[in-house]
Amino acid sequence: MKYAEFWILETAVKFGVPFSRIVGPRDGIEAQWNKPYHNLSRSDMLNLLDRLARDGDIVATDDGDIVATDDGDSEFIPDRQQIESWLVYDHPGETKRWYHLTPQGGERWERFSCADWDRYHSFEWNWEEENVLEIAATTRENSERAFRYVVPWNSLRVFPESVGRPIRHPWSATYWKTLEVGYAVRFKCEYVSEVDDSHPLVRVDYDYFDEWYAKHPDTPRMGPI
Repeated sequence: MKYAEFWILETAVKFGVPFSRIVGPRDGIEAQWNKPYHNLSRSDMLNLLDRLARDGDIVATDDGDIVATDDGDSEFIPDRQQIESWLVYDHPGETKRWYHLTPQGGERWERFSCADWDRYHSFEWNWEEENVLEIAATTRENSERAFRYVVPWNSLRVFPESVGRPIRHPWSATYWKTLEVGYAVRFKCEYVSEVDDSHPLVRVDYDYFDEWYAKHPDTPRMGPI
């Protein structure tokens, strides 16, 4: 798998990606995604996305989530002309099209990147309840470890009386990946202005979870922003 293809798949591992946000100036792309540029021209990007769609690795959606509608699922296989019309930097239209991985596309990325799901944690806001966050991992130890670093890393204040520890059977680790079980920490919180970034657990635990898969061996250096 070449770097550019890996870039497209990796970017959508956890959530859908607007087509309009993967084209444009290099510095803008690197700042948006906090990783090196994909080094694709717009025409090369179109060719790659068209192939990934035809091969069954990605689908398009009308928004950032894959949800069921009255007519069925919102996901669909885009044609080349549709993709080309969406590859407009900062598209002014009200409805932006997104791409998601299919289970096949996710599995291809997973195999190439040697993803270790035991070193992964999910991070999901519950939009039905105000300021409720749920973190989950494959073991109770790792869910607590993720909880320890996520709170200071994201400048959160936790309401202690709200903390719960449900077990998810099965666990939707991502929108395309389901595991047998997930151990969660669920709590209400709020953002605060001050946080102790020097706490040693923050850096150590962040690195542990950040390295849950291997980066592409041809990943270039980040360009100046």
